[in-house]
Amino acid sequence: IYCAPGNAGIAEYAECVNIGAMEFDKLVAFAKENEIDLTIIGMDDPLVGGVVDAFEAIAKIYEIRGEYEKAIESYEKMICILKEDWNETQGEGVDEPKRNIARLREKLAIK
Repeated sequence: IYCAPGNAGIAEYAECVNIGAMEFDKLVAFAKENEIDLTIIGMDDPLVGGVVDAFEAIAKIYEIRGEYEKAIESYEKMICILKEDWNETQGEGVDEPKRNIARLREKLAIK
């Protein structure tokens, strides 16, 4: 378990990473490098500031590169963030990534 930026209180349970909560590029790079499967956002500022958009951008890059499975995984991570941190289980925020997943699965089936 990693925590960014973390603090002394959570250091007992997670490895603290020196990345600020609003440093989205660094957070996304860290998640990719460490093959993070689930991201939980514990503060409102990153959510309001667009961290979900940063993960969506990674999904789009994977799609452009033809790496559809990785794009699907990124969209699934987005849905998890929305469900776990915002209790959002329906609506456009969740529906759009679901549509993208379905579209990408169709592309994979055609290949």
